[in-house]
Formats: sequence, structure tokens, C-alpha cells
Amino acid sequence: MPTLIDSYSESNQSYVVAIGGTTKSFGQGFTVGASDVILDSAKFYLAPSTTPTGSCYAKVYSHTGTWGSSGTPDVLLATSDAYDAATIPTGPSLITFTFSGAERVTLTAATHYFVVLVYTSGDAHRVNVYADGSSPTHGGNAAHSHDLVSWTAQPFDDVCFYLYADAPLTLVLADTITLEDDNAGEPVPLYLALDDTIALSDGLASAIGHHLALDDAIALSEQATPDLQEIALYLALADSISLSDQWRPDLGAGEEIPPVFPIPPAGERILTHGYLTDVIGPAEDGHEQRVQLRRVPVHGMEFEWADGGRESQLLASLLYRQELQWTVPFWPGLTRATQVAPATATKVYIPTGFWATSLWALWALEAAAGALYVVLWRDPWTCEAQRYTGHGSDGGGEYVTLAAGLAAGWPAGTVVLPATLGYLLGETPRERLTPAAKRGRVALRSLGVIP
Repeated sequence: MPTLIDSYSESNQSYVVAIGGTTKSFGQGFTVGASDVILDSAKFYLAPSTTPTGSCYAKVYSHTGTWGSSGTPDVLLATSDAYDAATIPTGPSLITFTFSGAERVTLTAATHYFVVLVYTSGDAHRVNVYADGSSPTHGGNAAHSHDLVSWTAQPFDDVCFYLYADAPLTLVLADTITLEDDNAGEPVPLYLALDDTIALSDGLASAIGHHLALDDAIALSEQATPDLQEIALYLALADSISLSDQWRPDLGAGEEIPPVFPIPPAGERILTHGYLTDVIGPAEDGHEQRVQLRRVPVHGMEFEWADGGRESQLLASLLYRQELQWTVPFWPGLTRATQVAPATATKVYIPTGFWATSLWALWALEAAAGALYVVLWRDPWTCEAQRYTGHGSDGGGEYVTLAAGLAAGWPAGTVVLPATLGYLLGETPRERLTPAAKRGRVALRSLGVIP
């Protein structure tokens, strides 16, 4: 059942803004709480200004600017179902706008967003949106737009609104436990009964590219408690526990995709590739003839990183992990998703024409050998990889296709990268820039594929 995430009550309203004419949109910054949520619906306190016709919508954007003062909408993330403006009651009323299908995007915990009302029918048909300009107390601020491209922050105003969301899908894990106690051994003249206490908790540690890490906490205690009779018991405690984790509902078995190497370049990058050659000769004149041994090249990348906090600590931990392989993003091929990519989707839309003008087309040679991957990346702690299977275009634009559905939903504007399987060659000594900031270099190499 949807729960209220953020709001500003209509009891605070002190004025109205008529949208539909020069002003096309008016809305409010809001905040998600301590957990990720799935966008469900929004409410605005509305009334007809003239005689509205056509449809109006609620839209959710990412947030840019300073929270509470210069905040404005940035990247469009979701659009509600259409609402018939002609059905808005004459008296001010809370009107619900529902987000459905792919528009039910995931909103990230502790993150600021904007929800706005959009109505573009023209001067003759307007809708009043109620707001507070007398003593606003919401933590965010209002903003309006004349063209849905540029936005003007209103630091001393708050819009009356309600934002509702659902909790993300909870994975129901089926654990099979077999516990067995055997009484065998030397007689012990005690009043004994054996109590086994088992506490089991399941938590999803990660779900990156079908890699499910399940946290099972098991506490087992044996306690001797008095029995009603004095008997000699042969006691040896043998507890046999068999634990199996199953992901329910079953969305299909995914391939084993190594974790994404999540550290992005922060400075100079050096790229290499080679086909591995063998020398025939040399000839009498000293020239060499070489034979190409690989159809698909081996790529290398060395780049500089610089950070003063969590990324430096993460990189330090990665250097000591015994991972044989990584899914290594090719950062010069960075682009951004042009549409929302919902969970289980097998298409990721990218800018039209990008494929033909980027190195993705060259790297697609590796896809024939099953070695090219698509990485969706938000930050070093939030990323996902799926195997690339092709690209194409339709009415929605150009896209790349995936071998399996996405494990999570991703908003429009998400970083999209090509990647290959690779390994970490090592790291140069770190240079301390300030007491809190460091700099260094890492080198990675793709595994390459020999047909």
C-alpha cells in the first residue's frame, strides 16, 4: 500500500498560481527518507481558473541547485498518467496523479527531487495551483517554468502537495534447514533436555547483474534444562545444519557476471589495445613481418584517480580482493540513457546517432565472442552490468539490447558504459595532496578473446 513520503498541507495555502498560459509548470522540491522507494502518485491542491480543457500531468525530476533556496528541476524521471483538466472540481480539491508502468521509477534514499504540475493548454484555459508565500516551512522550495526547459526558483514559496510511494520489491527467500541432535557417548547422570534455538535472518546484500549475495545469520545454542526424571543419558551433541537460499519470485537464471570495477577516472587516461602478433623473419633487409594472432583485440586502460574519502577507501579494499575477473567499464565510451530503464527491461535507450560516432561499434566485435557488456552506473556503490547482445532503433530512439533483464530500474540520464571482462594489473604509489585528499593511478587489462 502506498505511503506518504513528503508533503506540504493545503491548510498552509495563501495564494494561487494559474498555469496553462505563460507559466506552463509549477512545483515543489521534496525529499525521500531513509530507504529507496517506488514512485506511486502525487497530489496537488487545484481548482479551475478559467475553463480548463485537455490534460494535465504531474512530473518528477531530479533536483539541482541549493536545497531550499535555489533548487530547480533538472532531469525528467517520470510522468504521470494524463488527468482530464475539465473534471477538476470548481472548489479547490486535492487531485491525484498516478504514475504507472515504467513511470513507477525508483527514488533513492536521502535524495532531493522535484514534483511539478504541467498544463500547457494556452491562455484561455488555466488551472490554479495553491501555494504558500506568507510563512513557508517546508525544507524545499518552489519553482516554475515557462517552457519546461529553463526553471526559476522561488525560495520564499512552497507548493501544497503530497507525494506517495511504495517500498521496493521484497525478495522472499526460502531457506531449508535440517537440524539433528544425537545422544551418544558416555553416560552423564544429569537431568537434561536439549533446547535448540535458531534465529535466521535473510537480507539481500547485493543484486548486481544477477549476482545475489544473501546474508544468513544463524545463531544456535544448546542449553541443558531439568527433566522430570533422573536418568543416565548418553550425550554427544551433533547438530547438522543444511541451509539453501532460493530467490522467490524466480525471474530466471542469470549468467555469472563478475562485479563491476566501480572507480571512475578523475584525470589523465591512457588507452591501449593490441591484437597479439607473432614475428616471421626478419627478412634480409631487416624488415619484420608479423602475423595477427587475435581477431578481437586486448584492451588496456590506465587512469588517475583522486579522492579524499570513500572512493579512496573503496579502492584500497578492491586492491586486496581476490577477484579473478572484473567487468571493466570503458569510460571514454560514456553516454547517458535517454529514457527510464525499468527493472527486467532488456533495452537501454541511448542518444540517437551515438552508436555510429563512438567506439561502441568497434567494441561490438567483441560481442560476437560474448565479451561485451553494458554497465549502468550511478556511483561506485550503485551500478549494474548485463551482457550486450546487439543494438537497434524504434519509435523510442536508438538502443542497446541485453542478454537478461535489468535487476533494478534506472532513471533517464543514468550513465551507460560499454565494458569488457578484465583484471586489475595494480596501482602506483599514492600521493597525498592534502591531509584529507590522495591521488594515484590504477591499470586494468581486458582478458581478450581468442576465437
